[in-house]
Amino acid sequence: FKFDPKMLRLNEVARGALLAADGQRVIFTRNILNDSGDASIVLNRLPGAGGVSGTGTLVRLTFQAIGRGDTKVTIPQITIRDSQMQTVPVTPPALPVSIE
Repeated sequence: FKFDPKMLRLNEVARGALLAADGQRVIFTRNILNDSGDASIVLNRLPGAGGVSGTGTLVRLTFQAIGRGDTKVTIPQITIRDSQMQTVPVTPPALPVSIE
């Protein structure tokens, strides 16, 4: 994730329930670098766990506003794989944020 460190501070990244909905263990790591406005998050199911389908939350980000104005939170690099470990094409999302 990429964000403007003059506008936002990332306080927490919490794992959502989607990848563990079937009871499988999920590897979850995060590295928050507020000084540069970067955060890396890794979510993986264990080998052999198979895929998961459905809707739900992958991660929940909790930001603190430290500036005012318009900015965005982006995911400049995202890799999603199917149950056969093949890369699934996806357009990296961008979330507009307005801080008043």
